[in-house]
Amino acid sequence: MSIMDFIFQVPLLLIISLSLITTTTRADPLYQICQNYGKYTTNSTYQTNLNNLLRSLSSNGPTTGFFTATQGNPPDQINGLVLCRGDTDVTACTSCLNNAVYDIAQLCPYRKSAIIWYDDCLLRYSNLRFFNSSDKSHVFYMWNVKNMSDPTPFFKTLNGLMGSLVNRAVNDTSAEMFATGDVVVNGVQRLYGLVQCTRDLSQDSCADCLRYAIGEIPTCCAGKIGGRVVGASCNIRMNQ
Repeated sequence: MSIMDFIFQVPLLLIISLSLITTTTRADPLYQICQNYGKYTTNSTYQTNLNNLLRSLSSNGPTTGFFTATQGNPPDQINGLVLCRGDTDVTACTSCLNNAVYDIAQLCPYRKSAIIWYDDCLLRYSNLRFFNSSDKSHVFYMWNVKNMSDPTPFFKTLNGLMGSLVNRAVNDTSAEMFATGDVVVNGVQRLYGLVQCTRDLSQDSCADCLRYAIGEIPTCCAGKIGGRVVGASCNIRMNQ
């Protein structure tokens, strides 16, 4: 089984607003994937390595909002990655990663490989090596249930906005593969966009991942006032 083998669709409904949110209660995961790449047992070397890895990821990730680590030796070696949304502060990043470490153990018990997403962060670990590779298959969609009154000008403007955000995220080294922006549609409505890649990717791989995600917008979100394409290597969001 390939490490790239799932595409999911999740309606936004009341799960989360596509606007940036300040959360005062504990955030639930947006989604998780408990992968079928084997299971470990209680008190095994793999479990010890996983616990050490998760501690390292959650303690080191908030400093820069991104961190990768490898723990142990084959056959019990495990790779991990965390990413916080580029506009979160250290406090929000720390809180999200602590939640992720707790939740992934509850939701994916004894799995050797798993991914969990939140509005503020991503945590991934696996007994397979996934660093430096654009994963386009562990993807899910979210969309706002509200329809646009006139989607034509919105989607014409969207392509230009998202393209400019990709260029900024990839080419501006200070952006750290994250960019947000907005543009006015028809002189009235404002369109917002966000793009982000995990920072183990090359510039070309990041651009390729983001362009793939943008290409999925008509599939996930046609006619809707907002949507997201969320993956293990990159994610995008747009909304009015």
